[in-house]
Amino acid sequence: MSRHFSRREFLGAAGAATLLPAITRGQRSPEKHEFPYVDGLCLYVLDKPEEIRASGLDGLVLDVSGGEAVKQPDGSPRYLRTFKTTSANMAAAREFLSKVTDAFIATDGKEIKKAFKSKKTAIFFQVQGGGEIVGEDLTRLDQLQKNGLRVFQLTHHHDNPLAG
Repeated sequence: MSRHFSRREFLGAAGAATLLPAITRGQRSPEKHEFPYVDGLCLYVLDKPEEIRASGLDGLVLDVSGGEAVKQPDGSPRYLRTFKTTSANMAAAREFLSKVTDAFIATDGKEIKKAFKSKKTAIFFQVQGGGEIVGEDLTRLDQLQKNGLRVFQLTHHHDNPLAG
């Protein structure tokens, strides 16, 4: 006999399953794991630099996309990621990370191995909603790449000139 789960039951079980790796990671010492651990998306990690290495992660993908409220024709605000705000976020993250001794900005996947061996954390910049950030000016892709961007998610909440 099959059992049907309510949406609330499903989300509760999925949430608990999602927490398990985080709980396990929190118990693992950065010095004792045998192979590199990488997190695919981190937000606000720069708020507490001491937690970067305490996480036990050898690599992480840091979202540096930034946005602002853009007034719509009807006067309502719409939150969109912008090149200006994202570029400022990237500059601030670079400046901040230049002072953190146990992490570094990574630009090549091979640097995860380097981080693992040196007990540091390789941080890869990424954006969500990259099509909003780039808009129709494709030269922005080169500028973002030169500033350290390595993961480019085309969309997030809205359709944009590059994807939908």
